[in-house]
Amino acid sequence: MKLGKLYVCALAGFMGLGFSSCSDDNNGGTANPGTDADYIGKAVGNFSKDEWYPGGELGTTDNVSAGCYQDETPATQQLGLVSEFNKGEALFERNFNSNTAPFNGLGPVALRKSCLDCHPGYGHGKRQEGTYRSVFGNGYLLAIYKPNDGANSNDGDYISEVTGMPQTLATTPFLPPIDESKITIEWKHVASMESGLAMRFPDNGETFDLTYPEVNIPKNAFNTYPQPENIAVRLESTIGVIGTGLLDAIPEDSLKAQYAAESQYIELNPKFWNKEANDWAPGAWYTLADGKKAIKRFTYALTRASLQDGPGANAIWNITNVSRSDRPYLYTTDAWAEAMAKNPTVISAIKSDPNSPYHADGTDEGIANAVRTLLSPKTNQFNNNVHNFPRCRMTVSMRFWYGIADFPFHVRET
Repeated sequence: MKLGKLYVCALAGFMGLGFSSCSDDNNGGTANPGTDADYIGKAVGNFSKDEWYPGGELGTTDNVSAGCYQDETPATQQLGLVSEFNKGEALFERNFNSNTAPFNGLGPVALRKSCLDCHPGYGHGKRQEGTYRSVFGNGYLLAIYKPNDGANSNDGDYISEVTGMPQTLATTPFLPPIDESKITIEWKHVASMESGLAMRFPDNGETFDLTYPEVNIPKNAFNTYPQPENIAVRLESTIGVIGTGLLDAIPEDSLKAQYAAESQYIELNPKFWNKEANDWAPGAWYTLADGKKAIKRFTYALTRASLQDGPGANAIWNITNVSRSDRPYLYTTDAWAEAMAKNPTVISAIKSDPNSPYHADGTDEGIANAVRTLLSPKTNQFNNNVHNFPRCRMTVSMRFWYGIADFPFHVRET
């Protein structure tokens, strides 16, 4: 049977390294481990046969090359879904733009131009030094909030002037909500642990060094009205796409058993787990599109319960700001829309282009009103009294470990 492809390559690489460093006590020579592929599906050393298949045989690859994380699953092949998978792969990897089909619909503001920008090789982003640029490999998202202590505490509500995942890209003639050229990242070294633990390993006394990013965004970097003040910033790093389908495959009774087991030793989130009842709390449930209830299991904050309304399904909307039939509203804020409506350069550029959807009656006041309305997160892009953007139908087949999830939608054309 052809196992197809998927994500055991990292494990295989570690196995290869482990064997190459071992020696045979009987002959004093170095053991010849062969290649990683020689061990897949075999009980070798302290690895059982099953450990080579963390996703099961239908969800794990025998590909041990660097590109294994980009492969489809054997289950995808067996179900005859490779063509759909390849379409989803193209949408994941290609840059979206403003005008050229079929990858149009970008903006008017965005975080990135493609999914792959944040997830190079379908993994996580790479460390950014000094500056914050919306380029390939930068998987950082800015978390901007009002610290409760008024200084730099780790708690507080997100600011309302920009979106929860702040945008630093914009299409002409608009300015991004945040000017990324003014964002700085400084990596600092931890001097001591808050817990009081020594910064050395207890077994051999070897010291270790920890670093953390300090991000600064000055007030004049915000193209919003009003501009936020007294803020704190943290970086959220994207995680790999790999394994998403396996999370979806975990039965809810298994999730419940895990919560119940852990609750005996630690205090779990009371919004998710009712310790006294030894059962789910109301906040753990999510209402799906068909009205059914399911347990939340996706995103950092456990806010989603379905792949059709979770990782990937949301990202293609809010990262690129591509509108779709079930998401006809822009991922923006009224504070940004108001700033653009008040910006003389923006108004002048639109006034010089009678074909602009924001041109309205051609007067400064009319253009400002059109900008304020069409850029608002409250305006249906396909049904409003200023300009109804045309739509072209697309079906995104998003890639996951176990197969495909389809999301038909209409892309907003400029």
